[in-house]
Amino acid sequence: MAKSSRAVTIQSMPKMAESSSSSSGRSSNPSQEPGVRIIPSKEHKAAANCLAEAFREDDVAKYFVRTPDTEAWSDSKKWDMHTRIMNSLVLAHCHKGLALTVGPYHEAVALWWVLDGSEDL
Repeated sequence: MAKSSRAVTIQSMPKMAESSSSSSGRSSNPSQEPGVRIIPSKEHKAAANCLAEAFREDDVAKYFVRTPDTEAWSDSKKWDMHTRIMNSLVLAHCHKGLALTVGPYHEAVALWWVLDGSEDL
């Protein structure tokens, strides 16, 4: 099977709706923005709640709150740590990566790390 040499880059992606005010005159209210849009930092907690719920029972996500030093923690305290981790991940991607969402209530969230070419893979 032939391998495609076409790379997907930020520049080659279709234009996405920005949740901040734009020159199109559309409202900055995310509930009025259709389709895929970039998550602004001010919405990171709402997006993180979506991810926290999505990964509530995920063994990899729970790995960080199932450590020997958390054995005595209540389920509530473990959930708080899980949501704090998700908050940190989303906020980091808002600042240094690409954080995308669909819908007014973050029905879907995607986090992408944007490589600038200086990283060793």
